[in-house]
Amino acid sequence: MEKNESKRFLSIRLLPGELKEVYRRYKSSGCRSLTEYAKKVLMNKPVTVRTRNGSIDEMLHCLIGIKSRLDSLEERLDERIDAQLQQDMADIKSYTRQFYEKWSQL
Repeated sequence: MEKNESKRFLSIRLLPGELKEVYRRYKSSGCRSLTEYAKKVLMNKPVTVRTRNGSIDEMLHCLIGIKSRLDSLEERLDERIDAQLQQDMADIKSYTRQFYEKWSQL
């Protein structure tokens, strides 16, 4: 759209259930805004739909819990404690973070 063109607005009325369904579909799409989603649908352009895997969500939730626990344990570690234990804790945290970052993108 050129800058000189005036923007036109389109307004539609929906029942509460219809609006809820539109928002549900928008949230599962790859669109950044409801406007982007509506434009794609109205112009018959492809809309990327993301699906969630419950097993992966559950696994990621567990990993977040593990990371939180490791963070709290690390804060309580005394410098006098074995250096190898500290390194092991750091390694576990690093592996957990890498795993989470890889799988949270799906």
